[in-house]
Amino acid sequence: MEIVASPLEPDNHPFVKVPSAVPIASSALCLLLGVVVLVLALSNQVTQDDVRTLQQVQQTRSENLERLRQTLQMIEAQREQIQTAERDLKTQDKQIKTAGQITQSIAPALLQDMALVSLKNEQMKSLLTKHGFVVQTPATANPAP
Repeated sequence: MEIVASPLEPDNHPFVKVPSAVPIASSALCLLLGVVVLVLALSNQVTQDDVRTLQQVQQTRSENLERLRQTLQMIEAQREQIQTAERDLKTQDKQIKTAGQITQSIAPALLQDMALVSLKNEQMKSLLTKHGFVVQTPATANPAP
């Protein structure tokens, strides 16, 4: 009797080499996937660094913006103080001008009246002299014959 080889025996099977190729292919695929994961991890690290840098820049900008807002508020408060001071100065200027006008209109007549009183009152005469005014006695006119 003759022994015939079974088609399922490894020596006679047409895909005998396939089982040894599968582990090699899967190893190569794992290696390739490992490299891809490594590249993606490095890329992710760079992206995270960029995000951290952008967050720091944003934080700095926010802090600068807040400082600018505070400075603007201080400037606005100072501007309001200046405007108030200007209004006060204008009011004082008006009062001084009014006082000057009153002085110019009343002072000559008042001094003249004080000079007339000083002719009869020594205290008034000394007060005027103290402040630099000299009161002269008017020349008496000769009585008419």
